[in-house]
Amino acid sequence: MNIDPDKLGGIKKLAVTLRQQGQNEEAIRVLRAGLKKNSKDEDIAGYLSSIDDQVGIQFVKVRVENTNACRYKCDMCPREKMNRSTGIMPLDDYRFFLDRMEEYIEETNIPTPYSGMFFLHGYGEPLLDPKLAEKSAMVADRFPSAEPHINTTLGVRRKKSYFETLLTKGKLKRVIVSFYGFQEKTYDKVHPGGNFRVAKENLIYLAELNASLGNHCQIWIQVLYPVTPTVMKQDPAEKKAFEDLMGVLRPLGVKVNKLDLHNHGDGRNFNPVDHGDLVCSVVDGRRRSHLNVTWDLKVVPCCFDYNADIVFGDLRTQSIKEIYESEEYRRFLNAHRYGGIDAYPLCKNCDQR
Repeated sequence: MNIDPDKLGGIKKLAVTLRQQGQNEEAIRVLRAGLKKNSKDEDIAGYLSSIDDQVGIQFVKVRVENTNACRYKCDMCPREKMNRSTGIMPLDDYRFFLDRMEEYIEETNIPTPYSGMFFLHGYGEPLLDPKLAEKSAMVADRFPSAEPHINTTLGVRRKKSYFETLLTKGKLKRVIVSFYGFQEKTYDKVHPGGNFRVAKENLIYLAELNASLGNHCQIWIQVLYPVTPTVMKQDPAEKKAFEDLMGVLRPLGVKVNKLDLHNHGDGRNFNPVDHGDLVCSVVDGRRRSHLNVTWDLKVVPCCFDYNADIVFGDLRTQSIKEIYESEEYRRFLNAHRYGGIDAYPLCKNCDQR
């Protein structure tokens, strides 16, 4: 990609200058900051992709699906469409994946050890994994600047010692709790198969425990937009239940995180699909720097591929570098860039860009 610095302004011109000086890592940092502010800036996305092509993708988010098992059947989640095998990633496989990560850093021209977010969850409930704390600790030990992170319902009965180990030896930095109903009747409607009382008890205990340990882990309770505000408007008791719960949680350092309803690729039809001229950010944009791995070590394009329909490669037989230089990956990029998206129904019917 040929760039004329005189035709660019601000951060883009700075990034080009840094590249000309051989400061690839700093140029990537500047571009990522710009893309975070404006995810639709095609100049930034395109130039960032050109650096990725030459230097290697510098991942800022890693999502490793420790399990795709879940007892919940939430309305927004297309689990009924998922037909791939269910399992929990063995500890040895997790260790092997971290070896692959270190190998990738050594093989590419990326000098900095991984320091981004590291998700220990995918299309399942992470608390079903008895080895979750050990895996989180392995991440923290290998990559001290990384941020081990889970998304959970907390609707699994666990001994208090499980959560204590998770926050201490596991060194978790962030927990986001999917909690889409503040009365039992509302919760059960959104989370069929769930357990409101267990989830609420675990949430309060985890918040109290974290506060007693100095709030080293960020805890967020996630609400669903536009569903949650609509329900609260229709049912004042729901709003009061939310305010009562947050009255307990806020003093303990718990914050509220907003999640916009999305289609999970082609799994649901909540939002209209209108791509316009935009190219998916997995191809040229912020999601290209996200590494997504299933519990059985397959590399997929994004967290919306619930069924692992699009597999770039298998880490059992390929390195990360080999996968992202593979014909399968190039075919995916070119299909999105040059009008071949029909070959990927998941992407064609996805509402996200």
